[in-house]
Amino acid sequence: MSAPERGRVALRERRAGARQLRARKLQIATRANDAFLARHQDWSDRYGDVARTRGTEDAAYHLEFLAGALETGEAAVFVDYVAWLLEVLGSRGIRSESVVESLELVGHGALLLLDGDARESLQEMLDAGVARARAGTTPAAGADQPTDESPLANASRAFLHALLQGERQGALGIAREALRVAAHPTDVYVELFQRSLTEIGRQWQLNRITVAQEHMATAIVQFVLAQLYSALDRSAPTRGSALITGVEGELHQVGANLVADALELDGWRVHFLGTNVPHDGIVEAAAAMKADVVGISATMIFNLDPVARLVESVRGMKGAAPHILVGGGAFRTAPNLWKDVGADGSASDVRGACAIARAVQR
Repeated sequence: MSAPERGRVALRERRAGARQLRARKLQIATRANDAFLARHQDWSDRYGDVARTRGTEDAAYHLEFLAGALETGEAAVFVDYVAWLLEVLGSRGIRSESVVESLELVGHGALLLLDGDARESLQEMLDAGVARARAGTTPAAGADQPTDESPLANASRAFLHALLQGERQGALGIAREALRVAAHPTDVYVELFQRSLTEIGRQWQLNRITVAQEHMATAIVQFVLAQLYSALDRSAPTRGSALITGVEGELHQVGANLVADALELDGWRVHFLGTNVPHDGIVEAAAAMKADVVGISATMIFNLDPVARLVESVRGMKGAAPHILVGGGAFRTAPNLWKDVGADGSASDVRGACAIARAVQR
């Protein structure tokens, strides 16, 4: 058998193994957590039913990310998840030794299901994750670890892996925890959502993921955004009114959605129209709400002409004309392109959009 043929066989076995893990996830997670609690009666005494419920949920997360690592053949998928897990549980006073024990119990149950290349690969993934857990929240001495990472770096990597594996609930759990520990909700929008979507787009451009995976990741981000929206602490608007939209023909909505939510968190009264909206409707809506700012999103270069036409239509509104800001992928490659379409400014990310809107208001 040639090397490519062996590679295809190994891939099929890994994918089949991942399906088995997901099919038996709840059973393995329950048994692993029961075994853990049997060893640690103090956990049951201290946490009661929560120890069984949350412990089983955590064990199921372990299995989801193990399955994802197995499917991709990349141990880093599981290692990044473990690094994030250590931060989450460490903030609740749970020691890394307990994480190691939980991973080993889950791994034992998972390994019993598999054989051949799938079992061998899973053992490698598990060993790498356990080694990371043994190192604790502080990287091992001499490890090649960036020194300028944000506090949400591990959460961001784990979130990206959840998107690529199609794990909606896993992604939601990571985002909720990141929201709890972040200095400001906007940090979650930038570090998790924006960075992950940028990386998803990059991987699609490099042909490392399929269109289906890219659409799946985008749909999961939209799902998570919707779930988090009601949990965000929004005070009464104090800044002004902003209308956020995309030009007619623009099909990418998530970036504009991120900006709309971030502006609302920053104290603006926001109307988010979505994208691919007829220009007459956008102008009517901006006039009706007396918008101080109109934000226009465009991802593709071929939508620049519609942006210019929309800007011109907004400029032609009766009464006080709003400030017009543009953003999105179409404007990242050429920093001064916003001038060519007649806008008042451009932002390359969520934080930049908030900053330039504040500056325009002043």
